[in-house]
Order: sequence, then C-alpha cells, then structure tokens
Amino acid sequence: GSTDPLANPLPMATWSLLWIGLVFVHVLLGNVWVFINPWRAIDHLLGELSPGVKSEPAPILKYPMALGYWPAVALLIMLVWFENVSPSPQDPGLLANVVTGYLVLTIIGMRLFGRKIWLEHVEILSVYFRMVSWLAPVKWGVDEFNGRPARGRTAVNWPCAQLISLTPLTVSGTAFVLSALAAVSFDGFSHTFRWLGLVGANPLEYPGRTALIPFNTAGLIGACIALILAYWGAVTLGHTRDRQVADETGLGRKLAVSMVPIAFAYHLAHYLPAFLVEAQYAVRALSDPFNVGWDLFGTAHMHIKDSLRTHHLYIELSWYVQMAAIVIGHVAAILVAHIIALREVKAGSATAYRQIPLNVLMVAYTFLGLWLLSAPTV
Repeated sequence: GSTDPLANPLPMATWSLLWIGLVFVHVLLGNVWVFINPWRAIDHLLGELSPGVKSEPAPILKYPMALGYWPAVALLIMLVWFENVSPSPQDPGLLANVVTGYLVLTIIGMRLFGRKIWLEHVEILSVYFRMVSWLAPVKWGVDEFNGRPARGRTAVNWPCAQLISLTPLTVSGTAFVLSALAAVSFDGFSHTFRWLGLVGANPLEYPGRTALIPFNTAGLIGACIALILAYWGAVTLGHTRDRQVADETGLGRKLAVSMVPIAFAYHLAHYLPAFLVEAQYAVRALSDPFNVGWDLFGTAHMHIKDSLRTHHLYIELSWYVQMAAIVIGHVAAILVAHIIALREVKAGSATAYRQIPLNVLMVAYTFLGLWLLSAPTV
C-alpha cells in the first residue's frame, strides 16, 4: 500500500479504530472481542489444519502463575511507548513489522502455554478489552477464550455494576489497571509546556520525539511506578489501624477495580480529538487498502473534516465531553470503591472515614485531568 500514513489503512486502523474506537465499543456493548478476536481464530485454524492435532491442544509448557499479569503490564508499557515515545509509530513499514512480530509472539505463546492462559494473562488486547468491558451494561454469556456459550445468560445491568461483583484482582492485575491509567496520563502530560520545561526543552522550538526519548521513557515508567505506590499507600493509610481489615493487600486488590472508570475516562478524554479525525482517514484508506485505485466502500474520496479539531465550536464541544468524562469517571470510581468497602468492612459510617486517603487520591487525579485539558501543549 501507500507509504503515506494517512493513506495506508494499517496505521489509522491500528491506532484509531482498534486501540481507541474498539475501547469505546467495549464500554457500550461489553466484551465483543470474544466474537472478533483474530488471535483465537488463527490459533484455532492452525489446529484444524495440523494433522493429528486438536484445534486447542494441550499446553506444551506450564505457565508460571507467579508471573500473573506482569507480562501484560510489560507489553502495555511497550505498546504505549511505541505509540507515544518512539519516533515513527505511524510509519506503515515499521508498524507492519511490529504487528507481524506481535502476531508471531501471540501464536507461539498460545501454542506453548495454551490459548486460555495466554489470552487471559499476557495478550494485551484481550486483557485490556476485558478490563474496560467491566464498565459496560452488557455481560455476554460466552466464554471469551473459546467462543462457546458459558454458564449464565447474557445479562444487562447498570454501567459499572460488574465491578462490584468481580473477584479480587491479583497484585499484578492491580498493577495493570493502574499502569493503564498512568500511561495515558503521562502521555498527556508529556506534551505540556510544563514537562518540556522540566526536561530542558523549549516548547516553542519543539526538538522532536527522538531528542525526548530518554526523558519520556523515564517519565512513562516513573509515572506507572508512582501511581502504583500512591494507590497502595492510600489504601494502606486508610486501613492501617482498622482491626476489621487484617490484610490491606487483600482490600487493595478488591478496591483496584474502582480505578477502571478513571482509566477509561482518561482514555476517552485523551484520545477523543485525534479519534474524531483519524477515524475518517481510516475509513477512507480502508476503501483502497493497496493504493491501486479501488473504492470498495465508496469512501476512497471522502472529504476529511479536519475542522473537528481546529474550529473553536468543535474544540469547545470536545472539551466539555472530555471534562464530563473525567468528572463522571471519578464519581463512578468513588461510588464503586465505597460500595466495595461497605461490603468488606461493614462498619457503617466509619467506612467513609477510612476511604478518605483513597478519595483524596482520586480527587487529586481529577484536578490533574482537568489541568491537562487546560494546559498549553505542543
């Protein structure tokens, strides 16, 4: 196809439709990745085409469960680094190599350790989409690892209701949720005049991504570590002298799901302006994927409405949506955390006082999000 990132469907489809748009879909409709997961389909097909091998063979190696979700945490940070720190994430040739390498890694991992274990603990899209689907009002009665009907029917409930009934996350699962939030937050912060001033760069003479790789890499990793430590510190501080809670780590793992609404709120607020325009380029590029003059969907020559991120009216409307997402996400997080704490501690109004440190952290993060929306950026 074309070497122009705006005309080649791979960059636009990967970053705007898959990484941004599908997240929005999962929050509305539940875990639809169950039905469209290409990794599971390819693995199943390879099994069907291999003589004498079942479509889902027994694992060759046993996955070390002590690793938990840490491989997914590492892959998440690598993905965000490639998208937001590396010099050319939109380059079609480079992105094609990365996508191919990830496909090979995923297929080998499923074959070695088993499809269910790999998709549940390592494969980044499966883990991330499952996380944001907890916010959806729809819960599908389908096993996400084999696509077959599971116990329980498809259910419709209030948004975020699934968070309250989830089993506690592991420590690594908690780290994944917090890293997803911290990574997006730092990406927004890394474009501000404040950050560029801290690293000694003149924001009015932007030096380019390559010059900032060491600083942004350290900042991305540091932001993830800082939020993880701040979260555990807030949970521990609120319940250190609580005799009804013998294990602050266990309570912290249960409360971790309350951070998911904030993680999605930042995802929406951060990516919305880019998505509104880049999704249009994706639709246009998909109509002529190989740059040979096709018009498969009648959109190859569609006009791109770039004014969605340049006209003052659209900028204002977008800002209101972003601001509302951040505030509503934090309110939902505090409500979910309060309900979980009431069920766990069962100490009446005293529970509210024990939640003050965690609520302070959430409110402080609200201020950070609103400041990021208003701060001058490059």
